[in-house]
Amino acid sequence: NPQSSSYCSVDGEGLILSRGNTSVTIEQQGQLDFLSNAVWYSSGYSPATSVQFYNYGIVSKTGMLGSATVCGQYNGKGGQLIPNAGNIDFKTPLSHGCGLVFWNNPAGGIWVNRNNWDPPRIPGPNDLVYITVPGSPVIVIGGSVEARVGSVIVGGSGSNPQLRVDLLGKLYVEDRLDVYTSKITVGGTIDPSHFTWSGTTIESGLSLSSGLGLINVRDAFDILKDVSPRKFLNRVHIVNRGNMTVEQSLSSSGNIRCTSCKVTNVGYMLTVPLVLSIGSETAELINNGTLAVDMQRSSNSWNWDLTNNGRMVIYCAYCLTGSTYTLTLSGTVTNYGTITSYMASVVVYGSRTQLNRMGDVVVYGVP
Repeated sequence: NPQSSSYCSVDGEGLILSRGNTSVTIEQQGQLDFLSNAVWYSSGYSPATSVQFYNYGIVSKTGMLGSATVCGQYNGKGGQLIPNAGNIDFKTPLSHGCGLVFWNNPAGGIWVNRNNWDPPRIPGPNDLVYITVPGSPVIVIGGSVEARVGSVIVGGSGSNPQLRVDLLGKLYVEDRLDVYTSKITVGGTIDPSHFTWSGTTIESGLSLSSGLGLINVRDAFDILKDVSPRKFLNRVHIVNRGNMTVEQSLSSSGNIRCTSCKVTNVGYMLTVPLVLSIGSETAELINNGTLAVDMQRSSNSWNWDLTNNGRMVIYCAYCLTGSTYTLTLSGTVTNYGTITSYMASVVVYGSRTQLNRMGDVVVYGVP
């Protein structure tokens, strides 16, 4: 952006390669406008230890709310910094989220082999990790390994890698884990702040005697339909501590089939029964926070064994007036908290044993 009269808009992620230099200078003369929550990584294949961003013109953010991040030290050389919509955060190049590491072995391999990465180093807590090579390689975090990274992106267009965390292994993600691949295997623990799941299967690879693989989501868990409308959880334990949402525009074939799995909600969980319907498999849902169930179809069967220790709310944001909507909870329902229905419709608790342990059930409608 070399001239004062020039205008450059940025929508998405950018990368400035240091090409082996330890010191990089960026000079901006015109107007540089961030349209989205973009991130500019100023350390690439060979991380720079010093990045100076000189602004002689205008750096602005006029797009969506949120923060744009530039990995460099800001120097206002008579220029203006105009956030407008959201913030523009300047960070030192080696701070959280400003490193960039790519998996480069199409044959797969172990996480802790530095030669499997580009640049050739094992990712750390300041790195954004891309596992997006073509094909279906298997990337393994072994049983004695604790991997700590900033963010991880797995899979994408033409890329279907299989991430595997073995029993006693751990992947700790400071920020985001975005999975766009068909399968990940969690025999140990995956611990992200924000987990976006757009794949098909999460399984533990364990027998029941070995326990369940654990995914502990600290902030937000978003389940998207992109790769497959039908999702499979096999012998895993999902713990939601923040906001858990399920994309609600799924087709009639879209659901989560849970085989010997468990979901513990500590935060806020918004779901549609259709999406969480299963067959005859063993599945357990424990609600210790708020569980919001939005009816969108005339008939839903929910075969989970449900223990409600918190607040469960059943409502119908899109129901047609005068229609009959039936929610069948056909597993064991144990209620220590409050179950409230705001539907002028029918709520049916299933044919198996229901236990009410000093909890409240309030129905605003037809019980």
